[in-house]
Amino acid sequence: MLKAEGPPTAAEQEIRSRITEGGRITFREFMEIALYHPTGGYYTDPTLRTGAGDYYTSPMAHPAFGAAVAVQLRTMWRLLDCPARFTVVEMGAGSGGLTTHVTAYAARLDGAFADALDYLALDLGQTVPTGVTGCFLSNELLDAMPVARFEMVEGEVQERFVALNDEGTALTGVLDAPETGAIGARLAKLPGPLPDGSSGEVNPGVRPWMETVSESLIRGFVVSIDYGGTAEEIYARRSGTVQTYYNHVDGLSPYQNVGRQDITAHVDFSLVEAEGERSGLKALGLTSQAELLRRNGIDQMAEKLQAMGLPAAELRANRYGIDKLTRSDGLGAFRAMVQEKGTGVATIERVYPSLQDLADLPPPALLGDGHLRLAEGGYPSLSFEVDSLWPESPGSDPGVSDSGESDAADSGESPE
Repeated sequence: MLKAEGPPTAAEQEIRSRITEGGRITFREFMEIALYHPTGGYYTDPTLRTGAGDYYTSPMAHPAFGAAVAVQLRTMWRLLDCPARFTVVEMGAGSGGLTTHVTAYAARLDGAFADALDYLALDLGQTVPTGVTGCFLSNELLDAMPVARFEMVEGEVQERFVALNDEGTALTGVLDAPETGAIGARLAKLPGPLPDGSSGEVNPGVRPWMETVSESLIRGFVVSIDYGGTAEEIYARRSGTVQTYYNHVDGLSPYQNVGRQDITAHVDFSLVEAEGERSGLKALGLTSQAELLRRNGIDQMAEKLQAMGLPAAELRANRYGIDKLTRSDGLGAFRAMVQEKGTGVATIERVYPSLQDLADLPPPALLGDGHLRLAEGGYPSLSFEVDSLWPESPGSDPGVSDSGESDAADSGESPE
């Protein structure tokens, strides 16, 4: 059995206190506290994370990711007639790796574009600027937004709440009539009812996020990169898509190690498109990360590494890192949604650079101290089915007792 990692975090204490005082809470409230509690959340208190390199994101894989994004942004700048100030607002910038790679490559790519580029890296709680002409950019932001969860029981929708077990010793999930209106509203938009036993999630935060972006953007684009799919793809996963990742182990109960493990859910890009349209943002298309990067020259960048005279081991490491960004069984399978407002651009094809632009690209920066050598770490999001790891039927929801014992299965090391 996997032991709990130390005493309860401030996030877990807050969750237990709310349940004790007011009864069960929604899963969305639980997830928000677990991830974003100011002194005990997974994303807000890095000292709680037990495994450096638990997972990696695209900017950590290779600087070529940010270089290709810079190429994309330059094309968008040109489509806006090369404004003297082109503002890029990166939402959920985290450690700033993507910021560094984009701005550094822009300076080598095009001096006029680099001079116009006003890159704002924002994180949780920071104020979003207004009057933006340019692009709102995010990489793995939406998957970390708190979600509401549901299950279909005898033809009726039931919401999953978080409570304490009968002994008051462990957090557990319980089903009851929905309180989160977004669940019914989302399911009503699907072609038909989901079968009994189906579980899933709805992200109520998409609507206010799209409203904020649209209100801030006068003219320009929105690029959202994340793992997920269309509504048809998301809701075909009858076990839902909520995932956890803790100390190199994926698939543990979300009620374990609260504040010390990541909790995510796949992005419903159909919802992103619909809420964008409602807010005044037109969807140009949904593509894969692999396609987006290739259309912005990542293959040409990889080829130019050959001419740099690198030692064989260094060349292999850099080529491997770039390859991981576009592999269909990994990061390349992430999706990229492109939206626009007031640009006159009608299709996603218009936002890609020309072949001549790609022929003139400088090589990307090389792997450095801030990157991973990708035989290490892992990314669990595409590698397993959740229901086989911690089934959640009423009365059998796994939890962690005060002794720290867990009945969730240990899935072992990530396959990466």
